[in-house]
Amino acid sequence: MDLTNIDKKDQVEPETKTKHHLDHKPRRFFSFVFGVISLVLITLLIITVWLNRTLINQDNYIKAMSSVVSQPAVQNFISTKVANQILDHNQASQIVTKLLPSSIYAGHTNSYIEGLLNPIVYDSVSKVVSSSQFLFLWVNTNRAVHQTLISQLNGQTSQIKLGFHSAITGVISQLKSTQLSPVVSQINISKSIGDVSLNKASTSRLRHFYKLFQVGTLGLILATAVSVLLTVFIAPHWLLPIKRLLLGLIIICVILFGVIEFIPGLAINMSDTTQRNAILAIVSTLLRSLKISLIVVAVLALLCLLWPIVYARFNKNKSLKNVN
Repeated sequence: MDLTNIDKKDQVEPETKTKHHLDHKPRRFFSFVFGVISLVLITLLIITVWLNRTLINQDNYIKAMSSVVSQPAVQNFISTKVANQILDHNQASQIVTKLLPSSIYAGHTNSYIEGLLNPIVYDSVSKVVSSSQFLFLWVNTNRAVHQTLISQLNGQTSQIKLGFHSAITGVISQLKSTQLSPVVSQINISKSIGDVSLNKASTSRLRHFYKLFQVGTLGLILATAVSVLLTVFIAPHWLLPIKRLLLGLIIICVILFGVIEFIPGLAINMSDTTQRNAILAIVSTLLRSLKISLIVVAVLALLCLLWPIVYARFNKNKSLKNVN
């Protein structure tokens, strides 16, 4: 036996392995970098797709708005604001004469009379806001507003103007079926209530982001696909980066879910409890579909991550059974 050749072979193999390991270091590094970029792009892509489906797509937007107005906190806010508008823009002394016996309010101040009227007006408005007729009115108003918004974003108008006034006047009209029916014809409200107008600077910024959003969505999809492919194919072994991407995606989905679930309640701090509860209800309702999407993505990623392990164990058990 030639011991010299054996010794030479033993010396060459470690040197070859070391050189091979060093050659893979740059590939591992760039694979890691593109992996981090891929996770950032995937996160942005999930949020972008959700925004596109929830706010830009009209059917999904209307569905979301229908869910929003069905929330008790939102109904309470709308009822309170409309009731306040009615009392602020109308003489309480003229309204009360057709709603209450004179023995109740005679000789009292205007503020006292408003205190008597407030629960009556609020209950009547609340009855309308929680009705199916108002939901139909709300859906039609939001459909028209959404069409106007998209049209103005695609156009060249210097100011964006959105009109929710028809929803307010619709509520006043529907009060004919409530306790306020005797005074509905006398109720006056501001002509500008419910109308939203953005100045030139805000309109320009919103239109810029909208167009950037439209163009950027396709670019974001392509950039994400390229980054993921580079992450996988640059690596010495393609299976490891895939596992890392899946694990990173699960972690990101869990973190985003936690942020969406808890941050709004901490960030929205207002002295007006009615308004705060309404905003929280709106945010929670709109973000519900995003939370569902995050759960679906995390579950799919987890299944993809666990499938090779489950499949390997299944084949091992099957092999053992065949041997026995």
